[in-house]
Amino acid sequence: MKNSFASLIIGGAILISGLAVAWVSNLPGTVKEVPKSISLINGTAIEPNLSKALTLENVTTGNVLLVTMSINPSDIPFEAEIRGPSENLLSLFSPVENPFATTIVTQSSGDYTLIITNIGSQPASVNAGMIISEAVISGLVILELTLVLVITGIGFLIFGGIRFALQRKKAERKQTSN
Repeated sequence: MKNSFASLIIGGAILISGLAVAWVSNLPGTVKEVPKSISLINGTAIEPNLSKALTLENVTTGNVLLVTMSINPSDIPFEAEIRGPSENLLSLFSPVENPFATTIVTQSSGDYTLIITNIGSQPASVNAGMIISEAVISGLVILELTLVLVITGIGFLIFGGIRFALQRKKAERKQTSN
């Protein structure tokens, strides 16, 4: 029975550790928003059927790229495309939401370009940004660590509970046979 109690204690400790990591990572100021790289367009006018491009240079593989944009006036339709290294088209959007935001994970190293096209009949002002932030990447690592700790803790609790029940049943059978 000592082994089953040990499994229950270890499982509880691991589960509490996972929950503590989740709690601490959500405290204000715990995760710092430190952009690794940023590129912005601020209030640039785009005439109908014309485009404006924004490029982040030397982006490495496996980063999370946050793309955000807004058009003013907000009823002007626009298209946005994201191109990766070698001008490969990664995503094409015709957003209905304004402002609009999306994320992609970079699959190869190189320059990434956001091209915004005014497909309306009036000029529009655009604000846009492409950001690679350490906080986004760190947040994913913290989430993975939390999940591993919580799932492992629950597994130990289940294992310890089953082991405890089986050992208790075995002890009861032994007492009734004596």
